[in-house]
Amino acid sequence: MATPDLIRKFAATFDTYWESNAFVPYDPDRHADDLDDALAYAGNRRATTSTVVSLAGLEVRPLPHQEEILEALDAERRLHDRHRNLVVAATGTGKTVVAALEYRRLIHETYATDLSLLFVAHRKEILEQSLRTYRETLADGSFGEVYVGGARRSGGGMCSPASSRCRPTA
Repeated sequence: MATPDLIRKFAATFDTYWESNAFVPYDPDRHADDLDDALAYAGNRRATTSTVVSLAGLEVRPLPHQEEILEALDAERRLHDRHRNLVVAATGTGKTVVAALEYRRLIHETYATDLSLLFVAHRKEILEQSLRTYRETLADGSFGEVYVGGARRSGGGMCSPASSRCRPTA
């Protein structure tokens, strides 16, 4: 790709991000600690063995590409009566967020709070990150249970890793 084309693509992508509602102005006086925490977490510089989540009243909303996936899932269900769907997307694009938003929508649509969910991951860290995502999306800090190596941790609805046996509570 020639440099001018690359620069135009970069500028267009930047403008899209800049105009997105997902981004908010940064005020160092108000947000410095949050930024430091996020950078430490992202860089694995902080031990995060807990699945406790701080529910700050923020609503998890899909990004535009996630909204397209959610609309496609809805169309498969409503138009084609297909209820077993597979989402394939690159690492880091928010597949877990899509799954959590879809689960939340199904709960609201059916007015049921007892929908079953099994989430299998190949690593404990991925499961714990996914559990935080579901808890934030559902605004329910007690959602989910984690099974790892036969040990269970709080709550009602998740399971890991793929190599271990997971059984629902009776």
